[in-house]
Amino acid sequence: MGGLGTGSGKVPKLDFPYFDGKSPKLWVSRCENYFELYNLDPDVWVMFSMMHFKGAAGRWLQYVEKRLRSVSWGEFTKLLLDRFGREQQEILIRQLFHMRQAGSVSDYVK
Repeated sequence: MGGLGTGSGKVPKLDFPYFDGKSPKLWVSRCENYFELYNLDPDVWVMFSMMHFKGAAGRWLQYVEKRLRSVSWGEFTKLLLDRFGREQQEILIRQLFHMRQAGSVSDYVK
């Protein structure tokens, strides 16, 4: 584990990130960093991460959990991003459509 540890070579204990349905790409990235840092076997990544769902993500998990037990991390993250990434994209698009121009175009260009 090159350079991430303390002076004694041990990595400080970090809490695994919880997922509530927001910022799914960031959550996936943090999970992968955690797994790499603590050298977890990829075979347990899905089960380990499912124990850290709450809120909207926890409710979604209740409906799909049995199906997810046998998928790879790649398949799991694709399903997760399909479900929660799309929702975030829709929120951003709604925000974009509600933006109003406050000044002139020439002011914006400047």
